[in-house]
Amino acid sequence: MCGQTINWGPLNVGMANERPELKVHLKEAGYFLLSEAEIEQITLKILDSPLIQVITGKFDWNTIGSNMSSPTVGNQLTMQKFHSALTETSRKIVAGCLSFEHFSTGDIQKRYTELVFKVTNEICGIDIERLSLETQIQDLGIDSLQAMRFARNINQINGNTTITAVNLLSHNLSIADIVTKLEETTEIPPKKINDHEIKESRITLMEKYLYEQFEQNNFDPSLTIYVDLDMSLNLVDSIKWQSLFRTVIHRHPALRTLFVKKEGFVQKRIVDINEITLPFHVVPMTEINHVGHIPPNQNLFYFDPSKDLPCRLLFANEKGVCLVRFLFNHLCLDFTSTEMIIEEFFRSNDSMVQDNFSNTDVAILVEKKLQEDREKLREFWKWYTPNEQLPSMNWNKQNLELNPTCFDYTKVCVEADTVNNLKNFLRSHNIRLFDFITSLYQILLHVILKQNVICMFTDIDMRIHFPELDRTVGKFTQAVPLIIKIDENFKVIEFIKRNKELHLRVIEHSLLPIGEILELNGQSNLNQTAVFAHSIIMEDKSQWKILQRSEENAITVKRIVTGDYTHETGFFVYYDIEGTGNSVELELFYSTISLDKHRSLILLKALTTFITAAVKNPNMRIKEFGDLIKDGIHIGALIEEGTRVGDNRTDTESGGKKKSFWTK
Repeated sequence: MCGQTINWGPLNVGMANERPELKVHLKEAGYFLLSEAEIEQITLKILDSPLIQVITGKFDWNTIGSNMSSPTVGNQLTMQKFHSALTETSRKIVAGCLSFEHFSTGDIQKRYTELVFKVTNEICGIDIERLSLETQIQDLGIDSLQAMRFARNINQINGNTTITAVNLLSHNLSIADIVTKLEETTEIPPKKINDHEIKESRITLMEKYLYEQFEQNNFDPSLTIYVDLDMSLNLVDSIKWQSLFRTVIHRHPALRTLFVKKEGFVQKRIVDINEITLPFHVVPMTEINHVGHIPPNQNLFYFDPSKDLPCRLLFANEKGVCLVRFLFNHLCLDFTSTEMIIEEFFRSNDSMVQDNFSNTDVAILVEKKLQEDREKLREFWKWYTPNEQLPSMNWNKQNLELNPTCFDYTKVCVEADTVNNLKNFLRSHNIRLFDFITSLYQILLHVILKQNVICMFTDIDMRIHFPELDRTVGKFTQAVPLIIKIDENFKVIEFIKRNKELHLRVIEHSLLPIGEILELNGQSNLNQTAVFAHSIIMEDKSQWKILQRSEENAITVKRIVTGDYTHETGFFVYYDIEGTGNSVELELFYSTISLDKHRSLILLKALTTFITAAVKNPNMRIKEFGDLIKDGIHIGALIEEGTRVGDNRTDTESGGKKKSFWTK
């Protein structure tokens, strides 16, 4: 029922009927809305169909075919027009509720309630009829990304309200609470934003952590993120790419930022757009289309933050194949920022997102909030962190020194049927994927390492504390410890739900730096490399869908690479489970000093076994999970006695052993 909300009657509630401009864009792309009479006629035919699901619509295949084969980005990404139309509609919804002159208190409350209902409907997909003032936001099952979008939309209503994503994820926050907050700030004059751009500022706590990592080893691959796009049938003009690149760099000061050390202090300096040399490189195809994660020629892979801009484009066009690699300095940009930047390349100039907070000294903003909340943060972490010495979590107890030049990786995909069952499980129990996967990984570490206290790191986006920075490009993720004591008599569903509550509190108090956290209970002298030997990072891949709408679309995301080589194992979960999304990929980065390819694969297969079992029987007790995997999977099986696996580096693609391909 193209463009219509599914209803048992010709009700004028369709998404497209509320947005006339969307109807025009659809028609330009070759898609036509069905009339009420056509819907009724087709519905009767569908009722006689033996098929389980039928999708119907009216199409102009000549127009669609022309768009698909067009060499221009504009026609290829017609959906960007739809996105702009939807965004403009959201602005109109907000604007429609902003004029409160001559309104009574009751009328203002009614308008605010209407607006919050509409934002909730847009972000969460919940019918307005099912919402009430008593509705608890946490009960809507939103994740942190949705919470940040929700907060941004709410805070735009009058320009004064500051509701953070953390507030939305906490307990007891209802729609009525949000409406009350909006009412309280109605009479305050809107905040003014200076139009000048700050040229120099201090580095933030998040940037400082990676800068210290860079100083210890500037060849650490954790400091680079890259994304490869196949543009073979779309945008193959290098001149056009350079023009787009310059436009995007101009709009985002973070892409023109250098880290300059003066008198022992590191400062960020924004380079004027007229002074930069565009970091655009036409390269041979082998520079991009290589097998391993790291290119054979590493000259264009690493960044010197004092000299190199944090974003670099490699362009290769040979024999009808055009690949573009976006390289990002992880010290300056996080994974969310890379998504925003690449999206900018495929927006029209009018719909590009201007970074309104280029005039904000983020370091001062973060420090101010940290000072305001420090006592509350310290109180939580003192309660959360055990008093006793935290145990070593290393696989290889004999070698605690990590060498980021000795690494490998293994990836497995969770079966589609299991992902479908998992989606239903998460929905029925109101659990986030992060809580589920993290809990099972902790159980796996408990089973193998025979430790009751499990410690690991995860990355949390600090934008969650600063809604005004939600669409700001930069490095905002911070390593945060997850510590849990496992009781084997717990049912797995009980353990996951308990973790969910703890994770929410960890997120709420995540701004405190790890150094201060460990000092609270006398843990400052512990070996962080040993105690936090493992990390888990979740990456939502659904944001990339706009670039590849179908198999015929000429834009394909070929590869996304970001790694964590500062821990013995870095566990990445790439997922797309929103709507029709049906993908969960598990990738393990590991030190070859401790593990080899075979043992890393054993770990991932054991985890997929745990996932299937937990979904099928959530009342299993934790002590039963050890029986699900072979008896031989224990620390002795993972580490051969007296053998250092890392003495020979494993070449992932060939399966053979060879000397490390890293050179300094």
